[in-house]
Amino acid sequence: MRFRLHPIRCPRLQRASWLPTWGRERVRQATFAGADLTVFLELAMHGYSLGHGGGDRSVCARDERLAALSEPGSDVVVGFHEDGGLRTYNSAAYLSAGALLHTHRKLYLPNYSVWEERKHASPGQSMRAYDTRFGRMATLICNDAWQPVLSWLATQDGADMLLVPTNSAAAFGPETVDVVSYWDQLQSLHDPHRQPPVWFAIGGNPTV
Repeated sequence: MRFRLHPIRCPRLQRASWLPTWGRERVRQATFAGADLTVFLELAMHGYSLGHGGGDRSVCARDERLAALSEPGSDVVVGFHEDGGLRTYNSAAYLSAGALLHTHRKLYLPNYSVWEERKHASPGQSMRAYDTRFGRMATLICNDAWQPVLSWLATQDGADMLLVPTNSAAAFGPETVDVVSYWDQLQSLHDPHRQPPVWFAIGGNPTV
């Protein structure tokens, strides 16, 4: 399986507005540069807000503005606040040729320090691999990747690759865990178990 991926960074961590026009332009630029798959960060289309979320701006996974992101050419993985009816979710959609192929709802929501995701979203209840034109893939969102059993389950479901959009701090301050090094270790953790290659899209604040 060979294809070109292109990561997209958010304008800023706490931006909390719906940005379909900005997103389509970034996909168009990535496609022009030769990308086959464009990967946005966790909650890229709404912003990862620390503390108060500024009201409910969630959208349905089949919202036409989401689907339109993949119309400029490349396939797209994009994070967003999903309106699931009675609940909202921290989700990532895989889009291709203007259509939704799969939605993953983040399973493990952090609720410590400045991260208060459980106050704004409900945890997902399943993780499945899905077929794309590049092969079979699975999506994990940020803290999901810190749970080794999920990548193992994805492998058992036939995933050829894991896509991991995140929104993480690079550091928590002096004399704390080296977050960048930890993400590097997480990626190498999959190799001894012959699990699929992992591709991370990581972004966020330099320090929290």
